[in-house]
Amino acid sequence: MLRELNDVWELDDGRMRAVGDARLIDYLLKNEMVEVRKDNWAVLYRHKETGEYSNLTYQQDGMHGGGSRRLRVVIGPNDWTAYPQGSVSKL
Repeated sequence: MLRELNDVWELDDGRMRAVGDARLIDYLLKNEMVEVRKDNWAVLYRHKETGEYSNLTYQQDGMHGGGSRRLRVVIGPNDWTAYPQGSVSKL
């Protein structure tokens, strides 16, 4: 998996839709990842085959639903912080 994937929201005919890496994120979460831990709007996942851990967060806390998603590879569950210091705040 790539080190970081990002949704991008764009306005299309008056509606917001996710583009960018949205389809790949959806596919990975549905087919290749297992949820390990949750903390508010952040979720830690483990890849079924590689064992690699990834953190799913929402990047625009002022938007409805948290805005776009970011799926980023992290070291592991023991070092996991949902929203590390200096990142986007929790919803």
